[in-house]
Amino acid sequence: VDYIYDAVSFEDNAAQFVDLIKPFGKIVTITTVGKASIDPFKVKSVSICWEFMFTRSALTTDDIAHQGEILNAVSALIDSGKLKTPIWKTLPWSLESLRKAHELQESGQAIGKIVMTSE
Repeated sequence: VDYIYDAVSFEDNAAQFVDLIKPFGKIVTITTVGKASIDPFKVKSVSICWEFMFTRSALTTDDIAHQGEILNAVSALIDSGKLKTPIWKTLPWSLESLRKAHELQESGQAIGKIVMTSE
């Protein structure tokens, strides 16, 4: 493949990524490398890019106003129904459900948002 978007675990999937990515491919990740080596990607000249939504605000970059533009564009997509967040589990509002939500999130099996609701 030419592109990989990793929102789960670079560390756990690096070996698969090396096999899948074509020479000069690009990987975008929001996770950390952890103990995975990025050296195997060198022979394929793969670009590995990190995305962190708080970089502009955390480091007060020159283009910090762009963050507001991005958030406004995303909120317009959400408001129009063109962008939806996948909800994996809905749990009732309770201390027991909060524990369960953390347990599910930490299990690595969550494939969408875990929502707690008082309704």
